[in-house]
Amino acid sequence: MLFPVPLREQDLPALLAELSGRPGFFVLGDAWGPLTPASRWVFFGSDPREHLETKGRHCTWRRRQAEVEETSDDPMMTLAMWLAGRAVQRPQGRKRPFLSGWVGWLGHDLAWHIEPHLGSHLRPQIARDDLALPDLSLGLYHTVWAWDRLAKALTVFVDEEICDEP
Repeated sequence: MLFPVPLREQDLPALLAELSGRPGFFVLGDAWGPLTPASRWVFFGSDPREHLETKGRHCTWRRRQAEVEETSDDPMMTLAMWLAGRAVQRPQGRKRPFLSGWVGWLGHDLAWHIEPHLGSHLRPQIARDDLALPDLSLGLYHTVWAWDRLAKALTVFVDEEICDEP
């Protein structure tokens, strides 16, 4: 379901600031840079329905209902199992390039799981993990806000199929 939301452009920073304190907050795009066809849309959201995070071989999968599953499996296998059966379908003729779905990152240290032939002799043994960021962090977002910089209009999309998943 797509909902138009009345919002003036000067009120966008306050909305982003309000949402930024929520779990899993993300922004995709640049709301104030030069307007080009590639920078027309700014997407943002928070509170993913599901979240997968890995660090080394420790994987944590959080579901909306506060269920937490932890494993010490290969993170790429865990990701493959997690994504199986969770395809997000898109209707034809959509006006926005992103409605809902997966947002996150795959970190550099996943290379040791993706390309095991690199060997441990190439891995820097003395590198300090001073940021303690996950190697992989992906959230499944069923609600995504979209600011159309050209039309100066805000819409919110709620993916009912993702909301109805068990």
